Amino acid sequence: MELLLFTAKNEVMGIESQFVLEILEDKKVFPVPLSPPPLAGHLYHRGDIFTVIDMGILAGKGSARLTGSRRIILLKWQDKNLSLMPEAIIGLACVKAEPPPASVVWKERPVRILAPEEIWNQFDIVSNFVVSAGLRLTA
Repeated sequence: MELLLFTAKNEVMGIESQFVLEILEDKKVFPVPLSPPPLAGHLYHRGDIFTVIDMGILAGKGSARLTGSRRIILLKWQDKNLSLMPEAIIGLACVKAEPPPASVVWKERPVRILAPEEIWNQFDIVSNFVVSAGLRLTA
């Protein structure tokens, strides 16, 4: 299994590379009023709206956008779009584990493996509201 590794407040996390569409840098994120704190907003990219999750807040350790590199990981699977705002992107790593476990060790550091579907389910109501209400985001 190939993982894209990134950090959020000194915690190493990984997501299977099969879900990664693209990595963007300094893309405008549109905040969503009254949304839960980890939801940084939404972004518009090549005709699709992506929900942006601040991984530092999701990890319970403060905002990644305040100290991060402003890179955003775009994820796409089935009919869903999601993006993650980490503190830093480490790179790709191959891990021998099938099916994906909840965590692995990489270079003597624990790596928490995330499933996009689990993140999506936490914020599905907000994402569906923005898309179904026909709100427009302009770049």
